[in-house]
Amino acid sequence: MFILLLLLVVIAESASSPARCGTFTRRKAVQCFDVLADLNCDRFIDAPELEAFKSNHLTYAEHAIIAVISTEKIMKDCDLNKDGKISHEDFMNSFQSCVIDSSEMCRLKTICERELVGANTHRCPQ
Repeated sequence: MFILLLLLVVIAESASSPARCGTFTRRKAVQCFDVLADLNCDRFIDAPELEAFKSNHLTYAEHAIIAVISTEKIMKDCDLNKDGKISHEDFMNSFQSCVIDSSEMCRLKTICERELVGANTHRCPQ
């Protein structure tokens, strides 16, 4: 029964994603991750920061959807220069391997919009 419910959540999420996504861009995703995931304010996301983001900012349903995507896979797909961290440039230029379809981008938009409410968006010096 739980698996059926989870499947229905995934289907509903996929079906409604394109309509919700609108103009959410890779640049907006970078800005979101600067606030929510870049814990040491170095303008890079490393594997521990990515794990912390997943633990702190995903709902139970989002965990279930994203659980099949390991942190290692995300790092492999998004860290273009393979230095162990995802830079702004890595993410902006990895559109063929990292967050490649609209449902993934829309899922990011949903998470960012929800989690940025009340967040300190100026916690890192510019």
